[in-house]
Amino acid sequence: MKNAGIRITGPDGAPYELGQPMLMSAGCVPLGRVDPVHLRNRGTEVHFERFTPTALMQAEPRNVGAWLFYEACAHLVRFHPQVQLISFESSRPMCGMGDPALQAAARVAALERIGATDIQVKPLQSGEILVSGCWAYNERNLRDLEAVLEEHRAVYRDAPIGGHVRRRRKPIALLGRWLQKNAQRS
Repeated sequence: MKNAGIRITGPDGAPYELGQPMLMSAGCVPLGRVDPVHLRNRGTEVHFERFTPTALMQAEPRNVGAWLFYEACAHLVRFHPQVQLISFESSRPMCGMGDPALQAAARVAALERIGATDIQVKPLQSGEILVSGCWAYNERNLRDLEAVLEEHRAVYRDAPIGGHVRRRRKPIALLGRWLQKNAQRS
C-alpha cells in the first residue's frame, strides 16, 4: 500500500514511531499533524484525537481530511502490523464543508466506507458534533481501505493539494522567458 505522495513522519522528520505526534505532508508541503496519538492495549490499539491542519490545508476547498485519515490508517497497517485497532474522534470544524451536521455526516460516511464500527455521533455544547469510531485491521476492512485509498489518490494525483492556490512565478523563470522572447526578435 504505497502512500502516493503523502509522507508521514514523527517530529523533526524522523521515521514515525507509535505514540508520537504524526506529521503529514505532500512531498515537502506540510499538511498538518495528528496529536495526540495514544497507544492502548500494549500497543495493539491506536487512538487519534486531533488533526491540526496547516494554513494550506485550511485554504483547500476539498475535504482532504478523510483521505489523510485513510493514509494514516494505511501507514500504521504497513509499518506497524502489531496495531489491530484504530480508534478516532473528531469535531474540528471544516471550512467550506457546510454546517456541523453536514460535517458530521461526511465523517460518518468516510468511516463507514472503510468498515469502521461503533460509530457514534455526539453534539457538543460548542455547537460542534463529535464523531468517533473504530477501524479493525482485518481482510475485509483492508480491502475496503485499499479501494477507497486508490479512489482518493487518483483524485489528488490529478489535482494535488494546494493546486488551486495561485503561485507566483519565480523571477529566474520569468527572466528566462523574457530572454527567449527577446532573442527571437533579434
